[in-house]
Amino acid sequence: MAARVRVGTVGYLNARPLTLALDPERFEVIADHPTGIAARLARGEVDVALAPVAAVLGDPELRIVPGFCIGADGPVQSVGLFAEIGPEAWTEVVLDGQSRTSRTLARLLLRHGPLAELVRPDLVITDVPPGTAPARLGGTVAGLVIGDPARTLPSTLRCWDLGEIWTAWTGKPFVFAVWACRADLPADVVEALQEAGRAGLAARERTWSGDDLAYLTTHIRYELDERALMGLRRYAALAARAGLLPSELVQIHGPLVTRRARRADLERLTEAAVGGVALAEDDLVALLREGRDSELGMAAQVVRSRHRAVGEGSYLVEHRVGADRVAGGGPAFEAELADAVAHDAGVVRLHGLAWLGASQRRARLRAVQAAGLQAVGLDLAEVPAAAHEEGGDLRATLADLAAAGLASLDWRVDEALVDVALLRAAVHAGLRVDASVQVTRPDALVRQLVGLRALQAETGALASLAVHLALPEGALVEPGRPTPSAWLRALAVARLALPDLPHVVASPASQGVDLSQVALLVGADDLGPVGTGPLEAATGSGAAFAVGVAEAERALRVAGLEPVRRDARWHTLGGALTPLRKVRPVQERADAAR
Repeated sequence: MAARVRVGTVGYLNARPLTLALDPERFEVIADHPTGIAARLARGEVDVALAPVAAVLGDPELRIVPGFCIGADGPVQSVGLFAEIGPEAWTEVVLDGQSRTSRTLARLLLRHGPLAELVRPDLVITDVPPGTAPARLGGTVAGLVIGDPARTLPSTLRCWDLGEIWTAWTGKPFVFAVWACRADLPADVVEALQEAGRAGLAARERTWSGDDLAYLTTHIRYELDERALMGLRRYAALAARAGLLPSELVQIHGPLVTRRARRADLERLTEAAVGGVALAEDDLVALLREGRDSELGMAAQVVRSRHRAVGEGSYLVEHRVGADRVAGGGPAFEAELADAVAHDAGVVRLHGLAWLGASQRRARLRAVQAAGLQAVGLDLAEVPAAAHEEGGDLRATLADLAAAGLASLDWRVDEALVDVALLRAAVHAGLRVDASVQVTRPDALVRQLVGLRALQAETGALASLAVHLALPEGALVEPGRPTPSAWLRALAVARLALPDLPHVVASPASQGVDLSQVALLVGADDLGPVGTGPLEAATGSGAAFAVGVAEAERALRVAGLEPVRRDARWHTLGGALTPLRKVRPVQERADAAR
C-alpha cells in the first residue's frame, strides 16, 4: 500500500470545509496552529499544507496550489485587533504568534495603512507567543487575536476587523491561507485537493448550522480566483515595500486548472435567470464572482429587452436647487425654477426638502408644479418622519405630497430594507421609487438584491435601480471608480436578479460617462439625471462628473441606441435634443485642414 499523503491544516473551523471530504485512506491530516503548520511544511514533515500566505511568500521553494484558500472580502470575524478603548489611546499592541500572515497584515495596517492615522506615533508593537494575546488585553493594550478564539472573546471588547479594513483600503479580497507545496507535488494530489474542496463547500449547509454556518458562508471566501490573487499580490507588494516580507513574488504550482464542472453549472444558472427563475443568494454570488463577463452581459440584455424597446436608451434632464434656496424660497427660488424651464430641464431636484416643515414643503412643491415642472428630492427613508410630523398616517402624507407635485421618491438602500407598508403606501399614492445601492462587497450586494426582489414581488413599487460600487476615501483605488469589470458585472447581475424591475440606471454622474456607455450593453437602459452643469455624485463617494445633455446623447448613440428623454415618472417626453453629427471621411477632413 502506497504511503498516505501528509496534509497539514489549521485547527480552526474555517479550514474544515477544505479538508472534510479528503479520503482518509489516501490522506493523513495533521492539524496545528498556522505558524506550526508553516514550520512543519518548511521542515518537510508534511507534503502539502494549508499555510499562512506570509510563510509561503517568504520561502522561494514553496508554490501556491490553485483552487481554494481561506480569505475574506470584507469582515472576516476571526482576525482582528481587540481592545477596550479606541486606537488613539493604545500604548501597545500585542500580536499573537499563531499566524505570521495576520501579524504582518496588522503591522502593515498600523504602520503604513489606514490605522496609522489613528494610533499614537509612539505605539509599541510586540510579538507574543501563540495563544497568549487574549490574556494581555485590557486598558491601553490592544491585541491581535485570530481563529476560533477571536469569535468567542467577551463582547466588552471592541474589534477592528482586519479583513474589513483591508478591503475598504484596497478594494480587494484578502487571502489569509493557501494550500502550499513544493514544485514536485503530483498533479493528481492537486486535483484531489480541489475536488475535496468543492465537495466540502457544497456540504456546508448539511454539516453546520447557526452562527457557524453563517460564518462559513458569509464571512469566509474560499475561491482562489483572479480577484483573490489580485488581493494576494497587492498584499505581497505592500508588505515587501514596507520591509515586512522578503519578496513580493507569488508562485503558483503548475497551470491554473479550469473548473469545467463549475462552468457548466454557471451556464445553467445564467439560463435559469434569463428564464425568470429567482436564483438563490449563493447562486447569485457565484454568478457575480465567477460568471463570464460576456455571458452575464448577453443574458442581462435579454432581460432588458423585455422592458425597453430594442434600440432605445433614455435619460432625464434635471435641474438641481441647493438646500439654501429651497429653504429660503422667494425670488431666488423662483429664479431657479425659471432657469430650469429655460434649459428644458423638466425636473427639479429640491435638496433639503425633508428639512422643511410640512407647509413649507408643500409650498415649494406647488411652486414647482405651477412652473410646469416635476419635483423630486425626497428620500423614501425620510417619509416616516414627515408622516409623524403630520399625524402618523403614511398614506395620507404620501398622497398629499403627490398632489402637491412630488413625482417620485429616491431610496438609498442599505442592509436594513424598509417596511413593506411604506412601499405599499407609495404605490397607493401613485408614486414610484427609484432605488440605488452602494456596496463594496459582492455578497452584500447580492443580499440587498434578494431583499429588493422580495419587496418588488410584493409591492411592485420600484421603478429603477442604480448600482454603485464606490470605495471610501483613503482607499488605494480612486474613490467612486471601482474596476470597470466589477461594476459592469454588478449591473448585469442586478438585472438578472430582478427580472421584474423595469429599469436599471447606468448613472454617469457617479461612474463616469465612458463606463456608463459600456453599461448600456450589459443590461442598463437609462443614464439617469443629466443637466447643463456639474452634477453631485448620488452615492456620497466623493466622485463627481460633469454630464450634459449633448454628452449623454452622444454616449447613447455610440452605444447604438436612440436617445429618448423621459420625466421623473418614467414617461417618454420626446427624442433627442442634439443633432446627429456625421463624421466626414478622413480625406475630406485632411483636405479641409489644408
